[in-house]
Amino acid sequence: MPDFAFELSRSFERLCGPQSDELNATLAKLCAALAAGHCCIKTAPQSSPLIGRPGEFKPLTQDKDRLYLTRYWWYESQLAKRLRQLAGERCDVDVDLAKLASLLNELFPASSIQPDLQKVAAAAAVMQKLTVISGGPGTGKTTTVLRILAALQIMESNTLSIKMAAPTGKAAARMSESVRERKASLAVSPATLAVIPETASTLHRLLGPRPDGSFKHHAANPLALDVLVVDEASMIDLALMAQLVEALPEHARLILLGDKDQLDAVDAGAVFAELCSLKSPSADFIQALKTATGVTITSSKAPASSVGNAVMTLEHSHRFAAGGGIGKLASLVNSGDAKGALALLQPDDLFAETEAELGWQPNSKTLLTRCDQGYAAYWQAVLAGDVDAAFAAFDTFRVLTALREGHAGVMGVNQQLEAHWQAKKFIPENSLWYAGRPILITQNDYGVQLYNGDIGLTFIENGAPRVAFKGEGNTLRWFSPARLPAHETALALTVHKSQGSEFDEVILLLPDQLHELLSRSLIYTGLTRAKKKVEIWGSNEVLSKAIAKQSIRQSGLAAALR
Repeated sequence: MPDFAFELSRSFERLCGPQSDELNATLAKLCAALAAGHCCIKTAPQSSPLIGRPGEFKPLTQDKDRLYLTRYWWYESQLAKRLRQLAGERCDVDVDLAKLASLLNELFPASSIQPDLQKVAAAAAVMQKLTVISGGPGTGKTTTVLRILAALQIMESNTLSIKMAAPTGKAAARMSESVRERKASLAVSPATLAVIPETASTLHRLLGPRPDGSFKHHAANPLALDVLVVDEASMIDLALMAQLVEALPEHARLILLGDKDQLDAVDAGAVFAELCSLKSPSADFIQALKTATGVTITSSKAPASSVGNAVMTLEHSHRFAAGGGIGKLASLVNSGDAKGALALLQPDDLFAETEAELGWQPNSKTLLTRCDQGYAAYWQAVLAGDVDAAFAAFDTFRVLTALREGHAGVMGVNQQLEAHWQAKKFIPENSLWYAGRPILITQNDYGVQLYNGDIGLTFIENGAPRVAFKGEGNTLRWFSPARLPAHETALALTVHKSQGSEFDEVILLLPDQLHELLSRSLIYTGLTRAKKKVEIWGSNEVLSKAIAKQSIRQSGLAAALR
């Protein structure tokens, strides 16, 4: 990014002549902020022909105390405008609430978990064009959205065109798998089941990428759909979200699913988290929801917002049992309680029972031995040539790292594991392609239909490597390594790359020293990838400081929606 700031400064100098040292320093700060995920920086207004007011055609835009590269100001302002339109176009005036109440009672059988917030979220989605549903792992987002889609189809006589999408290929595949698993349990007619989709695409594929980086679908050529459901929405950056809502037809509904406490997008913006921070249901909307569901939700302390009625939160986790170790640790991390988290991981009381779901290691000296245990079933399946068993075993255990670089980064860990297994003769020495090499796709390739986040496993056939990927319906798709888009070894993954995935057991490996990328949301995201057990490997000091650090990105989106 410093190189980008330098080149940008050179370009501006060619356009407008030399600029002040103060402006060049501000530009460098802005570029560094963008690299860190911020959309803008807070700064006092400066005088320069490069800086314009909102709406002016200048390279930089000063909006009150926020300075933007104008492209990002435009994304933010257009997104806010379209979200206000969606949120303002309430559908409840056309909804028969008594009919909706009867339908929801059929779709949501009486639950022992009260209040039934899944039912409330479904009612909200029927009554509005914009719905934002946040919930942690196991809170039933997929189940809820399936019932929402069933309700919408029934209310509209099964005539709606519905699409599902996610930011990455892995997330789209998991969404498709979850929908297929749960769809058959819906108590609706075969006609309704037939018009509920089972396959999700990536957002890029949905929008139709062009060679110049633009998309086929936009305001002048909108998507052909009535309802769009987007999973893992916390991973969507500002630019992509702005282009997504621009491509929606005027009549369409948008349903965003995600976890507000997870890591934000890799690129600039924290759109989903900002939307969730604006939850502020109005009195009339609370009453309408009560009529439809029998549930009275409480108003929020958040400032009143144009999207305040759109935000719904699911709170009960069906995956993490009440009082379970992973759920308790996740809650402590989210509340910033580092002391409580450490006490849970390392009980001081000699008579205290150790949490079966949690593990703690203060250093990584025995990591390779632990990985021998964790990946034992995987290597057994690989050496036996059992492809299905290898895929199943590979998702039971994973090492997640906070960083890419360094000894405890994903590149270092992958190199250590490969060297370790070469010494144990699982892997031939000096061989890039070996049986069992897992591959993570890092760049979308629409020609071969492999997408960022897809994971394949390598096997040797007749002396040549072939890489298998799971397709729709768990069918296998085989590729020569030469046909693969950009990829890397995936024995270990970064926490960022693990989003949208889940594993039976997870090792969350922290660096020896505090790093700027460590934060509360990273720890939470990493540990909640585990379904049965998570082990945190790192020092008390690094973990404590990471939990204490709440990452907040600079943006004007929330202010624009109030």
